[in-house]
Amino acid sequence: MRHILAFMLFSFAEIFALSLSDAEIKKLADDPYWSKLLHYQDGKSIIDTKEFFLSPKGTFSLETELKATLKAFNSNPQTVCRFPARYKWLHSKKFIYKIDVECKDLERFLAPKFSKINIVYSTERYSSAASLFGHVLLRVDADETSKVIEYTAKVPKDTSTLSYAYNGITGGFVSRYNFFSFFAKDYQAREQEFRDLIVYDLDFTQGEIENILLHLYEVKSTTQKYFFLSRNCSSELVKLLDIADYSSKHKHTSDLFVLPVEVITSAQNEKRVKSIKLIHSKLKEFNFLHETLNGDEKKIFKEIIDEKRGVNSLIKDKTLKKGSKNKIVLTALLYYEINSQMDKTSQNTLSKILTLSKYKIKSSLTDAQGYKKIKKNPISPYMYKGSFGYLHRQKSYATLGFRTLYKSRFDLLDGVVKNGSVELLDFKVRINEKLSLEHFTLVNLSSMPISSEFFSQPTKELKIGLKRVFYDDELYRYAEYGMGKRMKLNDTISYGFSAFAGVYDQSKTSFGLGLKTELEHKVVSKYFLRLGGIFTRYDDFDNHINSTKIFTQMGVKNTKNSSFGLKLEYSDDINDYHTSSICYNHSF
Repeated sequence: MRHILAFMLFSFAEIFALSLSDAEIKKLADDPYWSKLLHYQDGKSIIDTKEFFLSPKGTFSLETELKATLKAFNSNPQTVCRFPARYKWLHSKKFIYKIDVECKDLERFLAPKFSKINIVYSTERYSSAASLFGHVLLRVDADETSKVIEYTAKVPKDTSTLSYAYNGITGGFVSRYNFFSFFAKDYQAREQEFRDLIVYDLDFTQGEIENILLHLYEVKSTTQKYFFLSRNCSSELVKLLDIADYSSKHKHTSDLFVLPVEVITSAQNEKRVKSIKLIHSKLKEFNFLHETLNGDEKKIFKEIIDEKRGVNSLIKDKTLKKGSKNKIVLTALLYYEINSQMDKTSQNTLSKILTLSKYKIKSSLTDAQGYKKIKKNPISPYMYKGSFGYLHRQKSYATLGFRTLYKSRFDLLDGVVKNGSVELLDFKVRINEKLSLEHFTLVNLSSMPISSEFFSQPTKELKIGLKRVFYDDELYRYAEYGMGKRMKLNDTISYGFSAFAGVYDQSKTSFGLGLKTELEHKVVSKYFLRLGGIFTRYDDFDNHINSTKIFTQMGVKNTKNSSFGLKLEYSDDINDYHTSSICYNHSF
């Protein structure tokens, strides 16, 4: 063996397989790593592309595909260029020798000499069904470039919400791995969608990174069926990372749910995470920078965006100190860049962006924040919550609750601020002589961005389920949708208001229109306090009911995955009554 397989060097002069017995072939085919290379799951491969297999039976027979692979490497050395990860693994097992074969396309693929790999978590985007639990991708770094490894579904542009949901659940979309510039993804996430990025620097050797890239090269042209909850960006990247280690004994199985946070959890459990960095969205960068301006600087900035003062006059102003001018320029540039994403970009806005950008480059100015190192993982791995407590509404009850697949902005688990909630299949039962249902929430989605004096974003809420609505204490089927606005007073206090409409059904159907207002004080990962009022008019065409609810709600974190909650409520509809509850919540 004159050559040793090295990173980015694929020259093989002659390849042949050792003479193996049927027992040896079977033992090799049963190796967990071979099934991972073929993406086997529950006895067959999930890859739909026929060209990925060298045997017609390769999709459901590991042994047959192994025999075909060994035969192809022996009879046609160019096959190594198509399946370099298979070759490298078989060579490591000393079942194949090696000679010189030039693989130009593979060499171009690996030419940047990637030496680092990271997990990049893009925070939740509550206005998009595909991003309710965040999004995850891999980033590989070389000296002069960074690229993204992403697994996504190909969704037609004109796909309706109903079609998206149906096809996403039933596997109606085709998916594949993508490999492209990180700059494009960074721009999309931070500047177009205003999402934070959390970067997990991974501890992988050069050889392990090579294993991942070689296998990515093998599968980059293949397709699979996409399942929104189980075979998605998360599940397939976990598998790709698992390719790094030949000795890994993990088996790929069909899980009901695989969420983005599980890629991070898997890496942490394997002791792979070296450090964590937070990259703020463009919108947060603007807010941060604007808050650093003093009174005079804020006044000049306001004059510019109100067009009482031109951008050129700011740049040419010699009375301003250089430090002040630089801060105002950067703040104004961020403002116009964000504005160009929220609204149609006018020629006037483009001209201002160009002028400010030229000054920024000429003055060698850097962006406001860039990377920020953090010590602890800010994303909680817990997705389920159980609770027990006490409830009093006319009578006293013990309560038991369970919530699955949730990320609530009041759960106190994550170390970053969440401006929305995703709660699915949440129910609570109450016990007083007999067991009865207190509520069942099929879905509770809320997008609660904070607006400012410069940028306004509406809040949105959708709730569907069963709940006890009126004094009669009966369960009603309901669906509510609301929109409003949320503002902040300081870093921990915000307030909001919204209007909503609902349908409520029990023995007859009622329609409701209402207003909600609330004040919220929250310290991330510690506690929250909410004060609010809900004013609703219910009408069933024969009668109407005016309802008023005033509530106080508080939560205090106890341990990393447990908290205590308290809620006091005064209601007045058919009659006036009080509700009080206290509960202990445990997430897992």
